[in-house]
Amino acid sequence: MLVVIWALDLQSGAIIANVAPSCTSQQCIDLLEDLHGRHPPEATLRIVLDHHPAFVARQTMNHLATRPGRFEYVHMPNQGAWLNLVDIVCVKMLRAVTRDLRATSAVALQSEIERRIAELNEAGVSRRWRQCSLNII
Repeated sequence: MLVVIWALDLQSGAIIANVAPSCTSQQCIDLLEDLHGRHPPEATLRIVLDHHPAFVARQTMNHLATRPGRFEYVHMPNQGAWLNLVDIVCVKMLRAVTRDLRATSAVALQSEIERRIAELNEAGVSRRWRQCSLNII
């Protein structure tokens, strides 16, 4: 099984991803460090998270403590994954990748996912936002 840890950089429109056999704290830290290196050091990076335990694990939180004020976590509601733009873009891409793919190994699948991410980044992810309102009953 492969796990993809995603980030969508709303400044550049780039998808930053880590594809690996499992989701660990170290992979979260590696992704945070990648994001850290892409932006000016004085900027606060707001990270929208789902509720995966690796994002709030002790190792991840200890690492965040070494960079006070750099990252601000915003957690999605438990039933709110459909609101997460990263999930929408990435699920669409994963469906396209796996629809007709006959991967012979996890390595081949990982390579194909990484190739598709590179293609998306070349084209650029749209960053035009429209104001909308939600009526929640």
